[in-house]
Amino acid sequence: MPGFEATIWYGLLAPAGAPTAVIDKIYAESLKFLSLPATRTKLEGVGVTVAPLPPAEFGKFITSEILRWTADARAAGIEPK
Repeated sequence: MPGFEATIWYGLLAPAGAPTAVIDKIYAESLKFLSLPATRTKLEGVGVTVAPLPPAEFGKFITSEILRWTADARAAGIEPK
């Protein structure tokens, strides 16, 4: 399909209303883990591009993905059941 592009992404999510301090701590610890050479080597070895986003940016990204795929589904005539 001309112009079609899809990627797979992974992320950590918390319940709505989770304290900002908790979110920030999880993000900081995740960054430490993702920056370990062994982690990067293992992930890159299976084709994963490590590109963490700060919590606010990740929230915006998720919103954009929902809007994108909702629009694509509607354009294709796909309706929720």
